Amino acid sequence: MRLRVRSPFYKICYVNPRECKPQAQRDAIGGKAPKGKFTETIADAVEVAKENKEMKVEYMTYYMELRRSEERGMEKGREEGRKEGRMEGRMEALKSLVASKLLSLKDAAAAAGMSEEKFKEFADL
Repeated sequence: MRLRVRSPFYKICYVNPRECKPQAQRDAIGGKAPKGKFTETIADAVEVAKENKEMKVEYMTYYMELRRSEERGMEKGREEGRKEGRMEGRMEALKSLVASKLLSLKDAAAAAGMSEEKFKEFADL
C-alpha cells in the first residue's frame, strides 16, 4: 500500500528544498520551539495535519497495513524456522542411529532423501 497524502509537508519538503536547514529541522523534531521561517512553517503544517481527520485516517490505515505485513512476515519466518528445526532434528536422529549401528547407512540415507555418499559426508562417518 502506498500512502498518497498531499499534506502541507509536501509543499515544504519537496517544493522548496533550498529552504531546508538541517539544524533547524533537528531542533523542531527534538521538540524545541521553531526558529526561523522554515521551521515555523513546518510547525504550522504539523498543527494543520493534526486537525485533518482524513489525513489521520489515511496514516492510521497505512500504519495498520504495515503492522499486518510485519506480522505476516514474522509468522512466515517462525514457520520456516520450525520446519528447519524439524529437519535438523530428523537428521540428527538418523545420524545417531547410524552411529550406534541401529540403522544402516543405506536406510538412513534413503530416509533422509539423499545419496549414501551425501549422508556419509553430512554425518561425518
